[in-house]
Amino acid sequence: MTTLHEVAKKHNITLVQARKLKSAIVIAWDYLEYEYIDLFGDEDKAIKAHGSRAAMIAEATVDADRLRDHGDVDWFYDLGYGRLLDIAKDVYTAQGW
Repeated sequence: MTTLHEVAKKHNITLVQARKLKSAIVIAWDYLEYEYIDLFGDEDKAIKAHGSRAAMIAEATVDADRLRDHGDVDWFYDLGYGRLLDIAKDVYTAQGW
């Protein structure tokens, strides 16, 4: 399993930024998890629609700038949308804080 430090290095962000991003993702997902999954009927269908749990969480939390409500992550959205989902998936699944 990849560490958060390795993910930060891979995506050219600092470890502090990776920690803040992971925290914002976890908090945002905690707020919207049940309603989001309910849109699909159940968790298995939601995960299948996204390809993986990490992809589902990344898309649901990054979309509509939701992470801005749960941490100092404006820098993240400035990286360019094409990279955001990959970074969010990697940070979310990384081991450790």
